[in-house]
Amino acid sequence: MIVYFCSPFAGAAGGSQFDRETEQALNEEFTRQCCREIALTGVTVFAPHLFFPLFLRDADEVERARGIESGLEIMSVSREVWFRLPSWRSDHSRGMKQERMSAESMGKPIVLIDHSSDRWVTNIHRLRDQLHR
Repeated sequence: MIVYFCSPFAGAAGGSQFDRETEQALNEEFTRQCCREIALTGVTVFAPHLFFPLFLRDADEVERARGIESGLEIMSVSREVWFRLPSWRSDHSRGMKQERMSAESMGKPIVLIDHSSDRWVTNIHRLRDQLHR
């Protein structure tokens, strides 16, 4: 089973305490750590914003749109869509908002995971157990 994972990618324009470049690097590392923790529980996780920027440029609107389209194809075969924000962000990014609207229109279960690291690991195990039922 596949879980589609959403978290911020690009740095926010004035939406955090960091400049764009620093925030993007933090967001990428945050997503890598989250995906690692999810994968180690036995859940197959896909984070499009870690995969597609390997060969598509996020700064190019046409390539960004293609990456989003491709990600949504994968979302369509995912069991659930999970969202998690890092502690330095207070709101969903533009891409996350698009992903949430798409998940809702597809009728996908949406899981919002809180910031607390203690509860994060517990939540992953609880969610994994629910998925395997």
